[in-house]
Amino acid sequence: MPQEGSSICGVIVKNMRLPKDMVLVTMIRGEDTLLPRGDTVLEPGDSVIAITSIDKEAGLKKILTGK
Repeated sequence: MPQEGSSICGVIVKNMRLPKDMVLVTMIRGEDTLLPRGDTVLEPGDSVIAITSIDKEAGLKKILTGK
């Protein structure tokens, strides 16, 4: 989940430059379910469902949370 103040907040998906082995599948914003597209902006509090290999999970979490 992107955190307030995270460098990923306010960034559009196509500019995230995720590694090829990480894919955003869906986002949940409040009560809405969004299919992330290139122009989708990540906002603080969005829940993200993503797929990656288990050894890349910590890296994905760091990208999304800044932690």
